[in-house]
Amino acid sequence: MYTIFTEKTLHKGQPRIKVLFGYNEDIIQRLRELDDVRWSRTMNCWHIPNTQDCIENLTQKFKHIAKVVKKSGLKTNIKQCPLLFLNMLKKL
Repeated sequence: MYTIFTEKTLHKGQPRIKVLFGYNEDIIQRLRELDDVRWSRTMNCWHIPNTQDCIENLTQKFKHIAKVVKKSGLKTNIKQCPLLFLNMLKKL
């Protein structure tokens, strides 16, 4: 079973949910079937509207193949921005 992480974000001023996972064609294909799912080159991830319906649809869509986990805070940013993390370490 795969793990898909979600994280609240703002994208172009709109509240969205990042959908984070390791590259997997099956997950991408199923994700594209959801309403208003988009790929962001700037965030380098898929994202959906930040609504309860969209989160429930995401969880329902993947309930048999992936665990959907809410993720927030600095840990995700560190993974997505290794240079930022290295700069933080240099300042210590």
